[in-house]
Amino acid sequence: MKIKCILLIFGLLIGNTTFANDHFNFVDDCIKVFSRLDKTTLEFRTTLENKTESELLKTAITEYNNELVLYSMNKLLKYSKSENSNIKEVTTDLRNLMTNLVQMNYEYLNFVTNSEYTKKELKKKNKSLIDQNKLVTGFFREISLGICMTLAKEKPNKEKNKQYSVLTLNERNLLNASLIEKFGKSVKKGTEVESKSPFEYSSRLVYEFLNMEWVFEKE
Repeated sequence: MKIKCILLIFGLLIGNTTFANDHFNFVDDCIKVFSRLDKTTLEFRTTLENKTESELLKTAITEYNNELVLYSMNKLLKYSKSENSNIKEVTTDLRNLMTNLVQMNYEYLNFVTNSEYTKKELKKKNKSLIDQNKLVTGFFREISLGICMTLAKEKPNKEKNKQYSVLTLNERNLLNASLIEKFGKSVKKGTEVESKSPFEYSSRLVYEFLNMEWVFEKE
């Protein structure tokens, strides 16, 4: 009987730890996804701007879609079933944006594969896709605020003039380190300084949010 009680308590502790760390893991995975998309989106646009060879364009589309689906969407999939409504909602928004990007890419791929076109028409199509890509990826800026809010306690029922985080101080520091590793020390410049991309802006916003005055969870 004593062993069963110990196992039950241990199981509850593990369960609580997993739930508590879900916020940390979610933001950490978002940082990883944004870092990869920052690089691959720039590479993709550069190819569209400078190349007109159909095979090169097909390869670029395939590689970019793989990054969106096989890495980014798959990495966030588990959070779409999260018990935390904020994490679930933000994940759905992120995955919907990525789905839009993939759909636009497939429409373009269909054009390149099945249409007859002049070089001028192809360049026009390339520019159109770049513009669409910039429009859609721009919404990552807005969603990044939702990512931040998953880290704040909604109703801590404590002092109203203090902000309470779901993170421990160590977890906050680990996220800081991850942001600096992935985006460089420029994340410390803040959102008031112009960012090169929506993903860089998002990284700066998350960094700013993490480094506000917080009352952290105990280790």
